[in-house]
Amino acid sequence: MTRAAPPIGPLPSDVWLLCLGVLCGSAGGPLAAVVVVASGFAVAFWRLLAGTVFALPLGIARAKEITGAGRKTVLLSMSAGCLLAFHFVAFMTSVGLTSVASATALINSQIVWAAVISRLTGQHISRRAWWGVGIAVAGVALITGVDFQLSAQAVTGDFIALAGGVLGGGYIVTGSHVRKKLSSPTYTLLCYGSGTALLLPICLISGQQLLGLPLNDWLAILALTLFAQLIGQNVFNHVLRSIPPTLVSLGMLFTAPLSAALAWIFLDQVPPVSAAIGLVVLVLGAALVISGSLGPPGERTYRPPGDDPHGGVGVPAGG
Repeated sequence: MTRAAPPIGPLPSDVWLLCLGVLCGSAGGPLAAVVVVASGFAVAFWRLLAGTVFALPLGIARAKEITGAGRKTVLLSMSAGCLLAFHFVAFMTSVGLTSVASATALINSQIVWAAVISRLTGQHISRRAWWGVGIAVAGVALITGVDFQLSAQAVTGDFIALAGGVLGGGYIVTGSHVRKKLSSPTYTLLCYGSGTALLLPICLISGQQLLGLPLNDWLAILALTLFAQLIGQNVFNHVLRSIPPTLVSLGMLFTAPLSAALAWIFLDQVPPVSAAIGLVVLVLGAALVISGSLGPPGERTYRPPGDDPHGGVGVPAGG
């Protein structure tokens, strides 16, 4: 008797989980904006420490992978953790200087910069993806141009967020090389652990307040870590079992406009019309970059984050 073939297409439960992951990731911007005392360095440290503790059991169970992967792979994993650490710092710092809409949009340009970095390292990029890069850069110009008219502080926040997007792009590219040799739990432990180890001395030497924070800040950090990082990122990884990585990456782009909407509803941050248009343009450009991986086989070599045989989206959810 011939066994029936498994159904083709995403599992309905995974579609709902993807929606949950996008919603949780979208909460990152508004939650970061309500932190009052803790610095970007302090919040990034606690996020990475929580992620390290969460990844510790599974990571230790697969510790033999580290010795078998080689020094280069381990060093690349640690480098990815350092990039992720400063990506988190940039995100938290920028939200305190500019609007949630601008910060989350510019931070989410990471997939665009991942494509550019991939090209600089010798990987071919499809024409569609290059069009996406150009459109996304136009969106960046629109957002920063509007904020330039508002205040120098907002522009500073924009450039810090943009730098965070570039760091996020570097994290994606670095992680994509490592994930070919390490499982997700092992890579996560190395990545989060190295980021935590980097930020702790920086926080101590620079006098960042790590303890004695007000209750509001602790609750915001806890919610930010739980929803944007632990739930959001793990949901994105989980749904890869039935949803193609390209569609997951496209779904994650909706975190930027949803963050802006949540900030509008709960924080009364109404973005200017031109900035909102810039956000939409940037997201459309990033979507083109990702969809460029679906071009003709002879043209496509760039793959969006997570498009590898070992799974793992590789994009930090919620900044």
